[in-house]
Amino acid sequence: MRALLPLTLGLLQACASFEAGALPHLERWPPAAARAGAASTLAVTLEGLPGKFEAGWRKALTRALGEVDGLRFVVGEAASSEARSLAVSVTHRRQPLPVSRAWMAACALTAGVVPARARHAFDVRAVARDAAGRELCVVERRVASSTWVGWLLLPAMPFAGVGMTGLAEDTFRSVLGEVAAEGWL
Repeated sequence: MRALLPLTLGLLQACASFEAGALPHLERWPPAAARAGAASTLAVTLEGLPGKFEAGWRKALTRALGEVDGLRFVVGEAASSEARSLAVSVTHRRQPLPVSRAWMAACALTAGVVPARARHAFDVRAVARDAAGRELCVVERRVASSTWVGWLLLPAMPFAGVGMTGLAEDTFRSVLGEVAAEGWL
């Protein structure tokens, strides 16, 4: 019977991620591409993310761009001489390693009663340029995600935050919404 306790506690573990940051409310999503006929393609680059986040954030960026009416885009290619461009750079900051280890040790020693937390912060800077390379619009965002792990979080799971994928999608929608509002999308 005692052997079932660790197994039961392990099965009751839960994980929930919550986002925080300044993402202005979008009145309309997706925005209409204000200048869809001005150039054939929008070349979009994404740089600065660590490998473990890049695929998910690139997918969220592609999804957000695909939702914009009338916009043709290419992600990951340099802009041609006829294309507008959007360069997105992301700076990732994580919780200091000693803090992470302390949270994980407390969680492990209490069999998940004390939850562990991992925090990731992202500074996003998007620069829109015209076909001649002139800077048209700069949008900056600072967002963060906290992920909590522990069995006490199990009741909160149906109300969990959006997680890292939702954070990336919300961030890109906010950035694209502002670029469109400026008239450069």
